[in-house]
Amino acid sequence: MTSANFHRCITELSKNALKRFHRQIVILQGSQSWANTLFQEVTSHPFSDKKILDSEITTSSASDKSQWYIYSDDMAICGNVNKQTFRNKLGTESQFVVFYHEQLNIDALAALSGTLVSGGILFIVMPENIESSDFYRGSFFNQRLADKILHDEAIAIIKEADGVTNPKVFHGSVVRSGLDFERSANKTLLEMNCLTQEQLRAVKQVIQVVKGHRNRPLVLTADRGRGKSSALAIACAELLKNAQTQINIAITATHRKSIDVFFTQLTQSLKGEQTAADINISASNRLEHKNGSVQFIAVDELIKTKTTFNLLLVDEAASIPLYFLNQLLAKHHRMVFASTVHGYEGAGRSFTLKFQKNVAQKYPESKTLNISQPIRWAENDPVEAFIYDLCLLNAETPKLPKGFSLSSSLLEFEQVNTEALMLDELLLQKVFAVLVTAHYQTSPNDLRLLLDNPNITLVTLSSQKQLLGVALLLKEGATEDEQLKGLIQSNQRRLKDQFIPQSLLTHCGEENSFNYSYLRVMRIAILPELQDKGLGSVFLSYIESYASQLGIDFIGTSFGANKTLLNFWQQQAYKIARIGFTKDKASGEHSALLLKAINKQHEPYLDKIEDNFYQSFDYLLAEQYKDLLPELVWQIMTYCPIDSLPILNKFDLKAIDDFYTKKRQYSVCVYHLHKWLQHQMKRPFDPDMVPIINKIFQRQEVSSLTEAYGFAGKKAFNNHLIKFIESYCQKNK
Repeated sequence: MTSANFHRCITELSKNALKRFHRQIVILQGSQSWANTLFQEVTSHPFSDKKILDSEITTSSASDKSQWYIYSDDMAICGNVNKQTFRNKLGTESQFVVFYHEQLNIDALAALSGTLVSGGILFIVMPENIESSDFYRGSFFNQRLADKILHDEAIAIIKEADGVTNPKVFHGSVVRSGLDFERSANKTLLEMNCLTQEQLRAVKQVIQVVKGHRNRPLVLTADRGRGKSSALAIACAELLKNAQTQINIAITATHRKSIDVFFTQLTQSLKGEQTAADINISASNRLEHKNGSVQFIAVDELIKTKTTFNLLLVDEAASIPLYFLNQLLAKHHRMVFASTVHGYEGAGRSFTLKFQKNVAQKYPESKTLNISQPIRWAENDPVEAFIYDLCLLNAETPKLPKGFSLSSSLLEFEQVNTEALMLDELLLQKVFAVLVTAHYQTSPNDLRLLLDNPNITLVTLSSQKQLLGVALLLKEGATEDEQLKGLIQSNQRRLKDQFIPQSLLTHCGEENSFNYSYLRVMRIAILPELQDKGLGSVFLSYIESYASQLGIDFIGTSFGANKTLLNFWQQQAYKIARIGFTKDKASGEHSALLLKAINKQHEPYLDKIEDNFYQSFDYLLAEQYKDLLPELVWQIMTYCPIDSLPILNKFDLKAIDDFYTKKRQYSVCVYHLHKWLQHQMKRPFDPDMVPIINKIFQRQEVSSLTEAYGFAGKKAFNNHLIKFIESYCQKNK
């Protein structure tokens, strides 16, 4: 195919897609240089000088200006988006998206495909002979991808070898529903210029957050292309136009560029209603209106500011760390959290599983609303359907039949190989859907990991042919390469699939860690309706027996530590080896590493690791762990071995007695109080213990504690401390 023919071809494809208000996938089978030559004809310049600009490019395939997103992590391929920046494109729009098979980051493919507008084209450059290529042979995921491409009638395929000038094109014989192109073109709009009833409902709910009672936040979710950002903008415009007094609105997101659509829609919604003098956008971060303003403020700046707003909007909230979201929730009284929740992708599960639950618990009068009908394209869009199918974004957990009865005698533990998953798409969907429920940071790349990592073992728990639980296991350790261990210890090397021994060596100083074998439980999940019935413990016992059969020394796991999850593993006799110093960006939780000796001969080695952790944990609480939740501190200390606790002597007990009888001051008794409090962690959790842990263990300032817990002042806090200690001491007498 010549460049001129290619130009005409994709222009026709774009026009045909636009007539249906859809997007189009085009597969280019051939060399990278051939594909680049074709793209040059369309874009005029983006591949020249080894650089691609974010400038808008006009083509005859669309009536307006359009943007190219070309993904690459390789300097040899001239891209303008990479693995560090692709998430910044969430909320933006593009006309063309390009991927090369060598750079096929599935997370990025799922994300960037959502930026395409109707009439837009997703290009994937594939090897000319796909099934005989290394790309195909070396990856089960790529084989599945190629099979779906070759059997999808909605995909146009252009080959370098045969010069096809009329690629197969899907002509939309299926009746389409929803927002069609003609309706959009004729601008048949609803109230407040909304395009769907769902969008109109969202706009009214946002307005109600301002006009209604305080502390009733709105959580607005939608898949991509549903007009969520536009709904926020329309609501802001209505609030500005009808304000009786000055109204100040703030909007935040992970990246300023991700709310371009918001500011574009905001300006458009205000035009015609106000004179040009009434509207002013300065530096693209603030819109001034005669009745108020709308400004973008970065998340970290928003956390620090003491300014109060009539409305705070958090766009793409699932991409913001949970601990930031929770801080904003506690600080502001009129908020809207809006987010793309594209299947399970990215931190979206963290947002839905954790944050939305937290909002509902803290503010029972809060509202949630989901927009399902697409606006940026029509329903049954081929690109969306392909991405959903490829990445299993809408895979649903299996439903148990009516009358299903759980019986421990009918449970079956089975190892499932990758070939079985490839031959049974329904089984793959069920397995992955269950895995998604176990972890809040699952991404499309995890599907590739499941299918392509030969070191991962998939095991299932079933009963009466019904899938009940799934786990991913990974063998690690068992190497005596001293030179390699030295490189790891000096931070010159990091090994793939060696998380446990590597962490024990570099963080815990265990120089013999690689001499042992480990089975790491990467994921373990039970069907949601069967959770809290003891099935997880049963499944874990099966996994431990399996590890014993393999001759494994230790079984371990790592996860974001919270009280509930940590309690589950500790109840199964797993011991803490380490708690990470930094918080996870998505969950806001510190990572925990726990181990259990399968080979009983190695229990003393694990006991030593556990003792070393607790000896340092007490000291680190005042600095590295000063932000740990007191409930989590209690949970960790509850399982502290008795031998690791400090000995309380008569002098310590006398100091405790002198403090609560007010014979001696806190400052001269605090060391003894610190030793005493460690022993109290063995008692059931008491909410009154929370500020005590903050003060004695984590050494937080009294001024911050009085504000956080509502004490009238320093004297009131000290009285609480004295009464707490007196009460606990009296119980022991």
